[in-house]
Amino acid sequence: MKRLFFFCLFLLLPGAAFAGNGSFLILKSVYLHEAVNQDGVKLLTRQKIAYDVEMLFLSPEDTIMYQLVLPWREKGINGSGYILESDAELQKLGEKQVKVYAELPTLGMDMTNFQPVPSHKLLFTGKKVDAEDFPHLIWREVNYEIKTAKRFWAPEWAGIYRPDKSADWLNQIHRETVRLRLKGSLLQKILMGLVETGFSKKQVLLAIGDPREKQFSQEAQQEEWIYVDRKIIFKDNQVIRVL
Repeated sequence: MKRLFFFCLFLLLPGAAFAGNGSFLILKSVYLHEAVNQDGVKLLTRQKIAYDVEMLFLSPEDTIMYQLVLPWREKGINGSGYILESDAELQKLGEKQVKVYAELPTLGMDMTNFQPVPSHKLLFTGKKVDAEDFPHLIWREVNYEIKTAKRFWAPEWAGIYRPDKSADWLNQIHRETVRLRLKGSLLQKILMGLVETGFSKKQVLLAIGDPREKQFSQEAQQEEWIYVDRKIIFKDNQVIRVL
């Protein structure tokens, strides 16, 4: 079941190796690891805080691992590698990140092993290379020099994943739930983005944010909040239906 969930998650999150894949709120003391197999450098964190997620990985033990971007731990990188994007594609990307592979990709290679580099930081050598396993693709050699936040892996049991929200948003919501002293199942549902009948408008805003549109029925004395994936009906400041 978890593997099916993980597969569907990647279908919903194309290019799941980039930031923009939501955020992960750490709620338990946990060791974060630089390597997904949990070898090497590790970092103990006891702070309840959300980080943006760059990559997801399903371990052989069926544990989902989240690669977190820690902006306060920077490192300088000088490197080189290969990209697929043409000049026209890079122009469309603007300053978004591009996957730079240190080696020419092969069919047996781990395709999640790359360095994200802002497109405007790429220096082209002018060399174009054909890869044997991908005969119809042209790879271009590039150099780069960047400062980047360090990445550490966290296991799913250490917190809550929100694929549709940024770390800034989730941290703000978590601080507000602390201020309001929310606890137990209500707190858990809000942090997970769940909405149920009986929720107040404030609780809905905490769980999923502002709606795209609000409509009010004078006759029924009901208010409807419209989101991308659902509609929520209120009466007397309480949710009476979720569609």
